[in-house]
Amino acid sequence: MTERKSILPAEFHGVCDITGPYGVGKSYFLAGADLPANIAFFDYDDGKARGLHEQLGFGLYRNMTAEFAAQGPEALWDASVEAFKGLEQGRFTVAIIDNATKLMGACKVIVQRRASHYAERYGVPEKFIKRDTRGNARGIVNQLISVVCGLLHNQGVHLVGVSHHLGAMYKDGVEVLNKYRIKGYRSWQQASILTIILIPGDFPPVPSGIIRKEQLGQMSINSDPSPEQLAKMISGELGHDTSRRLPERLPKATMQAIRYYLTHPASISEPEEGEALKMAEVEPFLAKLSTEQIALHHNALRIRAMEMEEERGVLGGGAPFAREKAADKAEEKAADITVKAKELKEAGKSPAEIASELGVPRARVNRMLK
Repeated sequence: MTERKSILPAEFHGVCDITGPYGVGKSYFLAGADLPANIAFFDYDDGKARGLHEQLGFGLYRNMTAEFAAQGPEALWDASVEAFKGLEQGRFTVAIIDNATKLMGACKVIVQRRASHYAERYGVPEKFIKRDTRGNARGIVNQLISVVCGLLHNQGVHLVGVSHHLGAMYKDGVEVLNKYRIKGYRSWQQASILTIILIPGDFPPVPSGIIRKEQLGQMSINSDPSPEQLAKMISGELGHDTSRRLPERLPKATMQAIRYYLTHPASISEPEEGEALKMAEVEPFLAKLSTEQIALHHNALRIRAMEMEEERGVLGGGAPFAREKAADKAEEKAADITVKAKELKEAGKSPAEIASELGVPRARVNRMLK
């Protein structure tokens, strides 16, 4: 039997989770994981990866949305499970789910429509699943993600590559500018050995990447120590050497670059150009809002209020301008209080202490600190 050729690093067992804005290059990144013949590509993005398949010739390519989406979410989910189980044993090293949004949407529908089945299976009341009480429905979705990964690994797949789009972040019904919500479920993250946010790159059209999680460090130990070395190991003077190989930021976010770093580790203490994190790039993906974003958000609220006044046909009289002035003051005060609350939190104050110091309800403080 001819030995299969592969360029997938031996360390790649698990999930590689890639997110980023539309068109940044998530599919291209995942397609570089191994030689094309070793890749099973499941396209859930309306056939957008068909061009990649025409160029590279994947071992398997299926446009899942074209085949099953029109039949409804249940058909899409059931067909996906059968497709994963039906992969030829040991034929593929990589399975790509690009992107996971529609598959996860189908999964949520399945959990709701088959609530009685999952209630019996997991021992929770059916109404808790239907209402997602205490996160029961989301918990079952996470369980089913683990099942999907297990099905693929059982067929000999080493790496499950999954992509997610970024979602806009909203507060008070208004989109927060330059702030993004990373889509996806906890189980993808738990199983991930490498999670990257792709961003417009230093070397267009190749994206750069912010590494959110990686479990590709290097660990070694002298397995045949001398008596002196063994004594030092026992005393804790010697032991395992552990080091990180990937930088915090990838100047060129490609699988080729990942393979290079695994054999030529980056220096975290002395990063090369483009390998150090840039806060301007990282900040949009943090859950916490910056002072600048708070100001932008409140300005957006004020503009929306003005637009509503104009739509009602009242802009042009004295009263609307008075209302606008009062709204400005209220927004400024709210922004000041929010900024002060965040500063007090960073200073180590508890929510109760912040509420007492600012003279606002505890519930409001909790909302401001989200």
